Amino acid sequence: MMKPPTIGDIRDETSRFAFGDRIVQNNLRALVVETIVDFALRPTWTRTGGNWNGWDFIHTDGMKLEVKQSARLQTWQPLDYPPAPRFDIAKRTGYYDGSTWVPLVDRHANIYVFAIHTLIDDTADHRDASQWKFHVVPTTKLPEGKSIGFSGVNALAPATAWEKLFEAVEAVRARLAAEPGSSPAGV
Repeated sequence: MMKPPTIGDIRDETSRFAFGDRIVQNNLRALVVETIVDFALRPTWTRTGGNWNGWDFIHTDGMKLEVKQSARLQTWQPLDYPPAPRFDIAKRTGYYDGSTWVPLVDRHANIYVFAIHTLIDDTADHRDASQWKFHVVPTTKLPEGKSIGFSGVNALAPATAWEKLFEAVEAVRARLAAEPGSSPAGV
């Protein structure tokens, strides 16, 4: 008689299936990047983005942070034509606060972290934190529109390596907190 798999068996097999390859499919790659950012921002930032929140992290002072990611190497794209990186920056119609829908058309985070993975050779591995570059941008500096390309992000903020991500985020957070009339909990 067969025994059903354990919770641990299912967790491990699901993780291996979803994240076992060096190139992670689009709909799962955000989890990888948010985890990479989480390791950089602990303990003053808490990850919140797993439940349809309007942001991915919240600081102990109430400031909110959204992570956006893009990679040139895709599971579905031929290597001879890697796509140009783009990031979704569209305003949202609202967000969930627990199980309550809060209708508010806006960008709900104070800071955006744009993560870009540009390697397209055999060394590319989306799970490797050292292969990502990060651009930290105050939401107020984002242009109108639904998306922004890599050149637009690059013009807004320099790239930083994972080892300097906490410093870059904290510098932007401190500048925003020092602005007259700033409200860390709201944009």
